[in-house]
Amino acid sequence: MYRPLQVDSTSSQSALVTTMAREGMNQRDLSQFLDVEFAQIIRNYIPVGTGQLEKREGQTEIFEVAGNEQVLMAEKYTDTLWLFAYNTTLAAYDVDTDTVTNIKADFTASGTFEGARAGDFFFITNGAELPYRISVTLDYDAQTANFTVGETLTGGTSGATAIILEDDDSGVAGTLTLGSIEGVFQNNEALTDGATGAAVADGTLTWAATEVSNAPVAKGVRLLGSRLFLYALADNPSAVAYSDSDDGTNPPFQTWAAGTLADDPGLISNRNIGEIRDIQQISQYYVVWGDDGKFAFTISQLDSGGILSKVDDFLMHRVDFGGARGALMTPIGLVYANENGFYSLLGVGQDTDSFSDQDFFLVDQLGDDYFTDIDVTNGDIVFDEKRKNVLFTCARDSATNNVVIGYNVESKAVFEFVGWNVNRWFKIDGEIYAASSLNTSIHKCFDGHDDNGLPIGTEYVQELNMGSLYLSQDLLGCYVQGFLSASTAIDVNFDAYNQEGLFASERAQFTWEAQSVGGLASGFGASSWGITAWGGYSPDPNLVESFDGCRPFVRRVQRIVLRITSGDLVDHVINWIGIEVKQKNRIRRRKMTRTITT
Repeated sequence: MYRPLQVDSTSSQSALVTTMAREGMNQRDLSQFLDVEFAQIIRNYIPVGTGQLEKREGQTEIFEVAGNEQVLMAEKYTDTLWLFAYNTTLAAYDVDTDTVTNIKADFTASGTFEGARAGDFFFITNGAELPYRISVTLDYDAQTANFTVGETLTGGTSGATAIILEDDDSGVAGTLTLGSIEGVFQNNEALTDGATGAAVADGTLTWAATEVSNAPVAKGVRLLGSRLFLYALADNPSAVAYSDSDDGTNPPFQTWAAGTLADDPGLISNRNIGEIRDIQQISQYYVVWGDDGKFAFTISQLDSGGILSKVDDFLMHRVDFGGARGALMTPIGLVYANENGFYSLLGVGQDTDSFSDQDFFLVDQLGDDYFTDIDVTNGDIVFDEKRKNVLFTCARDSATNNVVIGYNVESKAVFEFVGWNVNRWFKIDGEIYAASSLNTSIHKCFDGHDDNGLPIGTEYVQELNMGSLYLSQDLLGCYVQGFLSASTAIDVNFDAYNQEGLFASERAQFTWEAQSVGGLASGFGASSWGITAWGGYSPDPNLVESFDGCRPFVRRVQRIVLRITSGDLVDHVINWIGIEVKQKNRIRRRKMTRTITT
């Protein structure tokens, strides 16, 4: 007897509220199985709090030097003097006068620079010639009494002061190397120190670049503790050379011949890790990253008959993905990056136990494919204490850095920025600055709500998991709540997979704009600008809380994808999205061909 196919015709209505992927992006797992803690794309948003999306702030250009040469090194010298290098030039930017001064413009072109500040001195390398020591000097003449190193120099007319670091005295004339400079010394003014020194200024303050003649040629330089470290040496790319210990005399780090006494220089190498990319310190350990691995060592002291000597002890050696330049100490350990992703090194362990080092992979939720087109060669890392985010700049399908990957150390959320072409980071008083990978310019980050006058485009993509994948669904309604500016216009798109599993974009699209009336706040949708209508957090007092909704009526779909985009010059925050769905009949798919019958 024929019995027709029984189809379940029942339907049920359900709702889902998502608090905007508090755990960040996940591109490893199938989107249809992700819960609301994750999204597929979080671009130019920062997950904050318990599940809000805050549009990232912008960039403001501080200065630009004519030309399209990318900045290869940028570091703080003082709060008002920044040093940067490009092509064959090392230059200084004066914040107070908004001027750029070339310090040395005839370096050998090498495509790389690294710099390290050591008090009032600065050391720079480029892998093609000897390291240079940078300092500030003042010539004098008509000397009537010798100056004393360590005393305070004072300008009789300007009132400017500085500490005398060195005195190159040629009789009645000479040159002072100065530090802790306050004010502007004037030409021909009387100069005195705190002792008996007296002369007349012969010119004004001048930058000096001096070869460190005893040091090896190296690509990289770091100041760690009381020693200066040079790495990726020209005659041994897998080696690290370190200077004598700083004993307070000037200039520092002049001795580089390896010795055995406790304060002597040294040389350590591990040829299996390839060219060295960085060296950083964790506790008493020095960790070295190369192209093909990493190792750690200590400089240990031994007492032999009252004579202190030293020995370099290997603590860990690994042949693995290695690490790129820009490793950085953070609250979660030494964070570094390579072509496989982000890692956090909390402890180096022991060389005899390959499982004893505490080295953790931070971004496994991004999956292997995410880093396929990522180039970390010119990468750099900065830690944003204010927002608790690690930011790593790198290149994606590009010859220059064009994407920033973010990782929040508290929530472990991952997100990304585009529109910031950052070659190097540096910080002044906790504020983050970026040196461009496109031209010779420096920018202040997280400043304003546009990128040097250009809109910031945002994108958020999340599949809304409603449970069953074999029931068709009707998308009935949507509600959204957040904080918007007066001119905010956010596109809320609903993409869908039909009952055959085929993707169709923009099945429904709506624009979300702020609703406001004058007067005091009095409930939903009734608020003057800067006064929230029904409580909550807003990072910007110019934003107003907005609660809105729409009726998409997207029918008979298998899966629903939420896509939120915007592109403007103002701020906004999204708190949550809620949808209403009615589950319908089972999806009828009978296309599989039976090949075996038993």
